[in-house]
Amino acid sequence: MEPGWRSSRDPQLRLKEIDMSEYDASTYERFSNAVRRQVQSLRIILDSLQAKGKERQWLKNQPMGELDDAKIIDGLTGEKTIYKRRGELDPELGSPQQKPKRLRVLADVSGSMYRFNGVDGRLERSMEAVCMVMEALESYEHKFKYDIVGHSGDGYDIELVSADKMPKNDKQRLKVLKVQTPNQFGQVFKGLSLTKRKS
Repeated sequence: MEPGWRSSRDPQLRLKEIDMSEYDASTYERFSNAVRRQVQSLRIILDSLQAKGKERQWLKNQPMGELDDAKIIDGLTGEKTIYKRRGELDPELGSPQQKPKRLRVLADVSGSMYRFNGVDGRLERSMEAVCMVMEALESYEHKFKYDIVGHSGDGYDIELVSADKMPKNDKQRLKVLKVQTPNQFGQVFKGLSLTKRKS
């Protein structure tokens, strides 16, 4: 399943449902298209993740612990591993996760990201990376809870996405990308998206 409004048969209807303009949709699409292959690769990896948590259970065939009633006869014949004890057992291969994993993505939102973007494209790459993470983790809420925070000269913990309010559609993800652009440059995002359109 592809994320966002692209999955709808009628894109105009989907845009209306999420209250997104065509201009915003085309702006978001440019960032999304740049990372589409990486999103697909990441989703394949996420699909194959398995539980890693350990569960407390009775461990049998132990050399010490409580006497295992089922091993009394073995003990009479000289068997040494007739005890059981409580311990952590690795989960079976392919067992589902009990709790979602927590991820924190850190993005640079300082003014230098815009200032040097013309030199090395760092702001665009950063926005594409954030877009990739948000799209790849869409519909994996049962496996992952993530938040995205920014850092700059103004602070080190600028909340872009909180774990309890992860973006659900392209409009919400575009809003995160807009917040990621340095505020002190005013119309940075608009100028960046127009520049991206020409290339």
